[in-house]
Amino acid sequence: MIKLPIKFSENDKVGIFIDEANIFYAQKELGWKIDWKKFADLLRQNFNLKILRYYLGMPLSGEQKIRNLKIKKNLESFGYAVISKPLKKIYLDGKKKKFRYKCNFDVEIALDVAPEAGEKLVKLEAFFEVPYIPFFLGSKFQIRQKGPGFY
Repeated sequence: MIKLPIKFSENDKVGIFIDEANIFYAQKELGWKIDWKKFADLLRQNFNLKILRYYLGMPLSGEQKIRNLKIKKNLESFGYAVISKPLKKIYLDGKKKKFRYKCNFDVEIALDVAPEAGEKLVKLEAFFEVPYIPFFLGSKFQIRQKGPGFY
């Protein structure tokens, strides 16, 4: 069993929030592939895991949508709660010829880790956003005022 360097008591409840869009590009750049089953198992071995959420952009059609539906099904079988919404076409030039599909979950993640949402679900002592992006520091500071750690 792998032990993580972060320590909590057995009673501390932990929430994990994973933003797939940011993980996707990091994996692509580095040539890595995360085994999400092993990751979930590692988290359960090291924490009193109460929330495990994965935010997944969903293509509108075609083979990419079929692939993402399979990913969603697999993640759910590993114990992740998968939140998805359609990808949007973002144009990169004024002529609308170059574009990229994108899905932004920053607001949803911020609302999910906000103290009022956390208390409705389960009182958590620690929140982890994977990967951590400092866009919504307000929710981080609100949570710290209530007591839980945010990583």
